[in-house]
Amino acid sequence: MLRTWPTGESTVIASLLCESHGYVRVIAKGARGVRSALRPLVQSGRLVDVEFGLDPDRDLQYLKGGQLLLDPLLVSNSLERTAYLLSAMEIIDRCRPSDDGEARLFDLCRRFVEVLSSACAGGEAPLFYAFELALLREQGAEPVLDRCVACECDLAASREGLRFD
Repeated sequence: MLRTWPTGESTVIASLLCESHGYVRVIAKGARGVRSALRPLVQSGRLVDVEFGLDPDRDLQYLKGGQLLLDPLLVSNSLERTAYLLSAMEIIDRCRPSDDGEARLFDLCRRFVEVLSSACAGGEAPLFYAFELALLREQGAEPVLDRCVACECDLAASREGLRFD
């Protein structure tokens, strides 16, 4: 589940990245209701197995049901963890690749949620930055980190000469 937007009194529109269908937007009627079975499914950053109608003529599909598979905020719900999780989901939602890259993007997103779920508190920042680098690599925009882009100097060799003991 990437992002959600409330609409009306109890309805939610959500964007999700599916393993088999790629990027899909769904409407979840009544999902904001306290007793709604859809409520746990439409929280950003959760790994869910959902059932929805798939009509290619519609921009919004109807969310029918499903189950929660993994919630990275269940064990450790801190402001830092929440911020990194929501930031990752926002980035994924905004930089979707063409159809042929959505399966790889789904795998990257799923791995991030799984690793974040098992990480100890305070270790979120390195995981998020590793996720960002992997996403940039997937998008074909990986930064050059092994050499200076101005002078082409090998940074690994330069670091060997620097010691701070």
